[in-house]
Amino acid sequence: MKNRKLMKSIISGLKGVALAAIVVGVVAVPGQARQRRGQGQLDPERKMGLIWPQGMEEFAFPTLPAGGWNTLGTFGARSAAMGETFLSGQSPAAGILNPGFLTGLSGPELSLSYRYTAHSYETLPGFALSNLTVLQESAPSSFKRQIGYPDGVGLAFPLGAWSFSAGYFLFQEYNIPDASAPFFSMPNKVKQSGEMRGINLALANSITDAFSVGISASYLYGRISRFEVSPIYTILGELPAGSLLADLRKLVLNLLFQGPVRAEDMDMDLSGFFVNLGATYRWRNNMLVGFSLRAPFILGLEVGATRSFPGSRWPEERFSAKAKLDQPLVATASLLYLPTPSFTLAADLSYWAWKGCRSEDNFRWMYPAGFENILKLNLGAEYAVPLPSRIIRSLALRAGYIHDPQPYPISEGFSRDFATAGFGLKIGPCIFDAAAKIQLFDLDPGRFHTNIFSVGLSYEF
Repeated sequence: MKNRKLMKSIISGLKGVALAAIVVGVVAVPGQARQRRGQGQLDPERKMGLIWPQGMEEFAFPTLPAGGWNTLGTFGARSAAMGETFLSGQSPAAGILNPGFLTGLSGPELSLSYRYTAHSYETLPGFALSNLTVLQESAPSSFKRQIGYPDGVGLAFPLGAWSFSAGYFLFQEYNIPDASAPFFSMPNKVKQSGEMRGINLALANSITDAFSVGISASYLYGRISRFEVSPIYTILGELPAGSLLADLRKLVLNLLFQGPVRAEDMDMDLSGFFVNLGATYRWRNNMLVGFSLRAPFILGLEVGATRSFPGSRWPEERFSAKAKLDQPLVATASLLYLPTPSFTLAADLSYWAWKGCRSEDNFRWMYPAGFENILKLNLGAEYAVPLPSRIIRSLALRAGYIHDPQPYPISEGFSRDFATAGFGLKIGPCIFDAAAKIQLFDLDPGRFHTNIFSVGLSYEF
């Protein structure tokens, strides 16, 4: 009997402590939220604070291209298989990369390409999606998304010493995996989709038999749609780590806390214009060197958002605003070398002048802080095998490597490294190409992991 009374006393005491922890540690409706009652429009000074990154997670920056910051546009399947090197694919896509390379076309060419992308994302509850240290010890959560879309359409044709091209291409995509976390994380749900496409016109001229120059202009347009859900709560004060109240607060947050939520629905329209300059020089009969320059430009951004509070009587809040996002100068030196008529090597070294690029002060949540300049390396190889067939004339086997340092630091910084591989079949006047781009680094929490499969078809008139 005494033991039972003692147990009842202990249980009653624990209930009292837990109740105190709930009252002291968690306030479901903060005073700041109470002040919003009756507001239907956000104060301009507060409107930019709606969606603010909770850390250096990649999902937190809506304008981060899903494959990384250093993207130039479509390459076509042949170039993609050879490490996305500039001089490996003499096609209308050259107008986007190095327009001087267009003069090597022997006749008109029409090209089509399609890509299939698989994105993965991993987060630790309480570590990545949340600024609380509630579930750091838990197993990671992984999220995936697969999507396919047209990559590019282009037409190029030579006319004497001149060459022209026109194309429609995918510049960047923002289709991140849908991520979710425990209900107390901020945010606990993120959904985002978006693409930015471009229209390109290019002109090139053969100054001499060995030297060519070109210029191209591209207009960009696209939209990003983003939806987030976050709880509304306030933790009062800091409790010592390992204390009884701190442990009880974790228990309360894990099991008992159910507060109102905040839903934020955003649409972002992007547009921009950039110019590319390019030149190629045939140094030897089996060697071609190239140089291209993409001038820095600005992406215009128009944002419209709605903030609502499901399950409460608080009114919706809306805002709209405009901003500018800097894009860097990109300078690329290229090399194409044929040790034998059937063996081709290609390489690019690109300088990305990200340092100093930023968004406007009110839109700092679009870009991470501390961009740095980087050097990106692309390598590719191809071995062509003639086939004893009148229909399928040759088979080309391709491989490549991409070293792509990201311009913003996460701890020590990191690089997206890829291996590429693919093949090409020449079937009469048509060329069919296929390529795979596989990311090499492990799936780390807070970073996107991207694999791409692309196919292309070109027709030589």
